Parts: sequence; C-alpha cells; structure tokens
Amino acid sequence: MENKIHIHTLTPGLVETLKKFGLTVKTKNRNKIHIRNDMVLDISANNNFQKLKYWGLVAKYKENGIHLAGFWVLTRNGGAFLRNEMEMPKKVKTQDNCLIEKSQELCRITDFYQGYEGDYWQREFPNSALFQGSLL
Repeated sequence: MENKIHIHTLTPGLVETLKKFGLTVKTKNRNKIHIRNDMVLDISANNNFQKLKYWGLVAKYKENGIHLAGFWVLTRNGGAFLRNEMEMPKKVKTQDNCLIEKSQELCRITDFYQGYEGDYWQREFPNSALFQGSLL
C-alpha cells in the first residue's frame, strides 16, 4: 500500500510561528529552543511547528548525533528568510514525513507582512552566528 502524499503551504500562521521562533532565539541569545518550555504558542502553532522543517527553516537540535526531544534550531535558511534575503517555495509535497517536491511558485516574508519599515527584517534578525544555526 502506497503512503499518502501531503501538500503543505507556507501560510501566514506558519510564517508568524517562524517569526516568534526567531525572536525567541534572539531573546534567549541561544539557538537551541524548546518549543513548549521556551515559547508560548497556541495549540495550532504548536501542532504545526514541525512543518517548518519541510522548507529547511528549522531543524531538530542534536547533541552527539542524537535528537533532544522538543529542541529545535533556526537554520541559516530560516535566518535568511526572516531577513527577507531568501525566497521559499510556496508549497511542498511530503511523503512519509520526507520532502519529495517543491513548488516553482516562491514567496518572501514580506509577502506575509505589509507596512514594515524596509530594514525591519535585518534589524530584528541580524546576520550573526546565532541566527545561522545548523548547516542545512
């Protein structure tokens, strides 16, 4: 029996969750965040957080190759997307929790937010080692 293919869209809710995650990394001054203990997310954001990994925006935190449950890092791509330096596919397809296809349609963080000053994203999410996270 073939496993189902799922289509995921980078939604305003997911982008807002990523923004909150990035601000938590900045506030805590570390790129190792436990999404339940270090953040306040509503149930929808908490349940959908892991989808951000399909775009390579976040990754599970590992120590000595072992994932520590609940801990995540912001990736370089996640930081670049938050700084409005990188486009992401609008949609992705997954099967068995693995990415299998990216859409050709791209989006930027500014597509989800209107009225922010031009340099807001660079000020809030500076290009520092803290925001580079894993090598994904």
